[in-house]
Amino acid sequence: EDAEDSHSKKVRRQIESDDPDLVKLDIGHGNYLPHDDNWNRDGRSIGRNTHLRKLTLSHVPGAVGKEDFEKFFRGLAASRSIKKLTLERCKLFDGKIFSILLPFFKNNRNFRCLEIASCVEIVDHGLRNVCFSLLAKALAEFNS
Repeated sequence: EDAEDSHSKKVRRQIESDDPDLVKLDIGHGNYLPHDDNWNRDGRSIGRNTHLRKLTLSHVPGAVGKEDFEKFFRGLAASRSIKKLTLERCKLFDGKIFSILLPFFKNNRNFRCLEIASCVEIVDHGLRNVCFSLLAKALAEFNS
C-alpha cells in the first residue's frame, strides 16, 4: 500500500466517523481525492460531518465531470458546519457550478465565505462576467 492510498484511507475514515479533529479538508491533486464513484458517498459523508469548518477543492483533475460535482454537492447540501468553501483551480462548468452549489448555500446557515481562486474559466476563457452573473443569480435565490 503506497503512502497516497494510506493517506486517502485515513482521511476517508475521518470523514465517515465525523472525527472532531477534521475541521479542514482539502480535496484535489496532492491532497485527498475521492476515487471513481466515491464523489457521491464522500459528499454525503462530508455533509453529515459536524466538525468540518473549511472545505477546499483545489486542482481537481479534469476527468472529474459535472455529474460528479453535482453528486458531491447534493450530499454536501446537508452540511451545517462548513463556514468557508474554496474553489481553487477548479472547473466552474461555464458558471453552472453556482446552481449546483445553491442547495448547499440555502441549507447551511453557518456558511460565511465562498472563495474562488485561479479558476481557468475565469482567468483564461474570459468568462468572468458570465460566472459572476450566475453567482449573483444563485446568491439572489439563496437570499429569497
